[in-house]
Amino acid sequence: MKFDGNRAWTEAVRAISANREVLLVMAGVFFFLPGLIAAFLLSGLQTEMQAGLTAMMAAPKSPAVLQQMMHIYSEIAPYVILLLLVQSVGYMAMLALLTDQRRPTVGEAMAIGARCLPALVGAILLFIVGYMFASLPLGLIVLAFITALGAQLGSAIGVTIVLLVLILAVTRLSLTLPVIVIEGLHNPVTALVRSWRITAGTCLRLLAFYVLLGVAYLVITIALSALLSLMSAGTGQAYELISGTVSGVIGAITSIVMTAILAAVHRQLGGPSREAISETFL
Repeated sequence: MKFDGNRAWTEAVRAISANREVLLVMAGVFFFLPGLIAAFLLSGLQTEMQAGLTAMMAAPKSPAVLQQMMHIYSEIAPYVILLLLVQSVGYMAMLALLTDQRRPTVGEAMAIGARCLPALVGAILLFIVGYMFASLPLGLIVLAFITALGAQLGSAIGVTIVLLVLILAVTRLSLTLPVIVIEGLHNPVTALVRSWRITAGTCLRLLAFYVLLGVAYLVITIALSALLSLMSAGTGQAYELISGTVSGVIGAITSIVMTAILAAVHRQLGGPSREAISETFL
């Protein structure tokens, strides 16, 4: 089936409009509040990370700077992983609310998201393992271009090809999350294979659609960040509160939009699930 981005966007907007109250509640619980809390808890570590990145740019080969960055990453990693897990449950819970014909309550949708989490984590780990195995042939491609065209041009072309392959693979697997929730495929391998199959023949159209959404997100985020910088001095608790609030709002709205889009894209490419998901978009 040929993918229609306009249709997917229209259906996503319709779904958000029909379920906006409950989606706002879910986004507030899983994205706005965690984002706001993280902004306060991790503000000191974020400052250290920015200072470390600045030092690394000034002395990229310094062992002391690299050790400092590794220390910062080790401290921030548990919080980031916990936040990602919470938000993953939120995404899947909102997908259940949008697509489950049984009309689950917020609590039931959260339970569905929690039950689906191991399958999603497994799929992510499988993707990482697959990427590690693919790194060797991809590295040989880069090396071949460097050998044939020289260090600068060869590495630029080789790395570009590797990035394109990675982006296309991620696009083909982008429906893994709705496949797990909507189709109930809790086997990570089966879910990845299913996403790969239903995106066949429409990868470039789907990628272009995602790129347009990403550009719109970047423009809005940059504009809001610039406005925030003009409205505040850029330091102090007041700035952290405003910055955390704005970041939380952006994250909550983005989560709602992306969830509705994933549901609409899956509906278009995957067809009706075992439940009549089309009724959700009426």
